[in-house]
Amino acid sequence: MKRRLRLLPLMIACTLAGQTAWASGGEEWMENAFAPEGRVPTPDLPAYAAGRLGVVPASFWRIYQFIGYRALTGHPLSAQELSAIGVDGWHVMPVGSDDADMSKAIASWMTARQQIRGATAPAGPNGGDLANTLAYGSCYGNAFSRAAQTLNDRLKSGGQQWAAVWLAGQDAVFANCADMRPWDQRGTPRPASLPAKLPANAPAWLVQDHEYQVAAAQFYAENYDAARAGFLAVARNKQSPWQGMAPYLAARCLIRKATMLNVNGNTDDPKLVPVREALLTMARAELVEAGKSFAPARSMVTWVDARLHPQARLAELAGPLATSRLGGTVQQQNLIDFLRLMDDTDRVTMMNATDPMVAWIGAMQGGAADDPYDTDIKRAQTQRQQAVDAVRKRMAGHPDPLWLMALLTNAGPGQLTDAETKAAAAVASSSPAYMTLQYHLARLALAEGHADRADDIVNAMLSKQGDGMGTASRNRWLALKLQSAKTEAEFLKAAHRQRAEPDTAPAGASDTAKTDYDTDFYLHLFHDLPNSQLNEVRQRKDFPATLVKYATEVVWTRAVILGDYATADALSDDLARGRGTTKHLYARFKAAKTDDDKRLAAAVILVNTPELHPEVVDNNGVERMWGCKGWRDNGINTPSQIGALNFLDKDGMARAQAEQKTLLALPIRTAWLAPTLLKWAEGKPDDPEAPKALHFLVVSTRLECPGNDEKPRVNYSKEAFQLLHKLYPKSEWTANTKYYF
Repeated sequence: MKRRLRLLPLMIACTLAGQTAWASGGEEWMENAFAPEGRVPTPDLPAYAAGRLGVVPASFWRIYQFIGYRALTGHPLSAQELSAIGVDGWHVMPVGSDDADMSKAIASWMTARQQIRGATAPAGPNGGDLANTLAYGSCYGNAFSRAAQTLNDRLKSGGQQWAAVWLAGQDAVFANCADMRPWDQRGTPRPASLPAKLPANAPAWLVQDHEYQVAAAQFYAENYDAARAGFLAVARNKQSPWQGMAPYLAARCLIRKATMLNVNGNTDDPKLVPVREALLTMARAELVEAGKSFAPARSMVTWVDARLHPQARLAELAGPLATSRLGGTVQQQNLIDFLRLMDDTDRVTMMNATDPMVAWIGAMQGGAADDPYDTDIKRAQTQRQQAVDAVRKRMAGHPDPLWLMALLTNAGPGQLTDAETKAAAAVASSSPAYMTLQYHLARLALAEGHADRADDIVNAMLSKQGDGMGTASRNRWLALKLQSAKTEAEFLKAAHRQRAEPDTAPAGASDTAKTDYDTDFYLHLFHDLPNSQLNEVRQRKDFPATLVKYATEVVWTRAVILGDYATADALSDDLARGRGTTKHLYARFKAAKTDDDKRLAAAVILVNTPELHPEVVDNNGVERMWGCKGWRDNGINTPSQIGALNFLDKDGMARAQAEQKTLLALPIRTAWLAPTLLKWAEGKPDDPEAPKALHFLVVSTRLECPGNDEKPRVNYSKEAFQLLHKLYPKSEWTANTKYYF
């Protein structure tokens, strides 16, 4: 879970309670544009919150599982409640400052300081321009807006001369906001930029503000002991306008010191646990005392309790959140704390929690990965089984839609009892759980080899409820239809998808860009169809026009690998079209008569044309580079996306499986090409293609399997390099081949 601190609207110095909650999500990864894995698409969210859940996947982030639980238990969210909790992607941020707020706050600060004659623009982090700095370390929007208000007040009461001195001091405070040190050095004290010493004749109010500014500067510089000493001194000064909040800020120094113990991999250090607990316990006692007269201190007590006794606080929060009307700052903060605590709770602990909402969310997520790129199938299977066991224990033979939904989400083929299957099928269509239950009944029927039964369920859902479904749910049903379709025409029709959020269409795309074809379609094409049928399907009028060229390349490449030279001959003219520099190589291929000559001609084409690829998909639905063990790309692929296609006969399935076995057993591309090309070149043929092929063979070995260390057992790069320079010393290709890899 990603966390971010932000300021409450108080005074200028210290960041207060961390309030933004991230809903078990991630960042910097590409979500599925047709059926987002982690969230409900924005257009569908109001209906989802109101109880029209559609298909709820295990991978939904916990804020969406929370909303779903509310709907399933008779407490759907109104539009006002949904607005109040501020769901935004994978995080909840009802009162936080985003970049726009930060920009506005800095603008107000820059405007206020213009009132001071001769004031120069302050520097931002690392010498940058503060006005253009939005990510400013530990200083957030309210710090700048409050500073602007305070400067306005000081200008009115103290005049230009002393307001200018105050401004210089505040600039020194803000200079500490950003820690520009390397990551491994952060989280430790650093030299602070302190306000300059005041003149002897400074007014009393400026002396009091200066004392407060020095403590604030130390806090931002992460010198928490010095900052605490400064705030305690302010607290003893009965004349200071900051006296009321100073005890709270002194306690915040303890809290900050405790939380910073987690920096640089120290989170699990057992030696730090008692140190952290002692700091938080001391802070709690001080907050209780400060809370008698300062409200933010009272709210911070629950934050500390959540860190000292997380499971007790989680249970305390869950009950009211499951049923109470959501709204107001307290409820918002409670939801934020709940989500944070859930993210810090072990998945199995959640599944077996006493509180039903915590247990249901844990069970629903089952084997879903916290990391969207996690392909640990064994781990996922283990956790799904643990979820199934936990749900059955809770149902105790009395299934209801809520727990049936968690059960079927995690169940594998053959795992449901007849009673569980009948109970799930009997749930009324008016239930928020209905569509998810029907989806998994169809999914399991497919997995158990009952494709026609699955197709009946899918057809009924698309026919009766298709128009009323959210786009993402409809796309999930169409993904099942790809597998259950009884004809090629139905298969191709189900491949057609509408984007969950139309505004995600690529920039500059045509009007049809709101529709496209999802990853599962490609996986089924290239994993489940034998090459002969893939060749037939690509020629259909209803086959996607944008895919014809690539599918043709895949069929040709597979054909030469599998030794089906008749198919490769038939497609060679299509591949040659538009390839000016290699067009003649396809004519050579067609002219070749023997299998050995065909393989050589194909190898010459392939070494010249690296984009030709057999599109290898393993049995877990993960795309592979030719012969490489790692992922081909960063797509999110799961076993549920591949499987036997219903319209294929047994012979077609058997041929597809045999071909996949051959493709998965391929060595890396260089190792497939090199023996043929090197043996040919050793004869020093009087052929201009020979030195060219050796050049490209050398080059192709560089970064052949990105992110992996796989290399041919023989150093083909070096062998091709030496052969090229020995046999063709005067060739331009030799001159351009200065290194081997």
